[in-house]
Amino acid sequence: MSLKYVQIETTSTCNQRCFFCPVSIEKKAKVQLSTERLDQIIDGLKQYPIENIAISGFTEPTHDKDLVGKVAALRVAGFKVSIFTNGSGLKPELTDQLLMLGVSGFTLNLSTLNEDEYRETRGTQDLRRVIPNIDYLIAQTPVQDKSVEITIAVIGRLDGQHAKNLREIDSKYADAGVVNILIIPMVEFAGKSPAVLR
Repeated sequence: MSLKYVQIETTSTCNQRCFFCPVSIEKKAKVQLSTERLDQIIDGLKQYPIENIAISGFTEPTHDKDLVGKVAALRVAGFKVSIFTNGSGLKPELTDQLLMLGVSGFTLNLSTLNEDEYRETRGTQDLRRVIPNIDYLIAQTPVQDKSVEITIAVIGRLDGQHAKNLREIDSKYADAGVVNILIIPMVEFAGKSPAVLR
């Protein structure tokens, strides 16, 4: 078997309640991946030609208080690491630490620049924190010299509103020259009736 890509959830918590995500309807107990369990995972993966480990899932990795330690352990073991985040907890200090550890990429889940729509679809007012955090990340040298890949995932219904959001996000970050835009059709993981999806 040629296992190349691995996704690890290091925490069970998320600060947002995106209506299409299971987190919006099923509250999980707060659990963090232990150092011991991560060591077991690392040992188990060493036999495979892993190209990248993504810290991701139906959670927000920046809520893991030991995210830096876990990324460090993965990097010491020789793995490339990327982070999938909504950006709300990606504060400058954390960004600096992750970049110093050699994180190879960040995928940022950002579906709109409109505060009302953001609050309606995500259940939070985090957009005011998210945008400055993304802007800080993009301004850093490893991003500017393209040794770190930045992807903004624009989730939507493939409708007119999604197209509008996509244009606005693309326009905001076009001059940065270092951001990839990924269009993601909305997949309804929350078990709701399609009639709920406006």
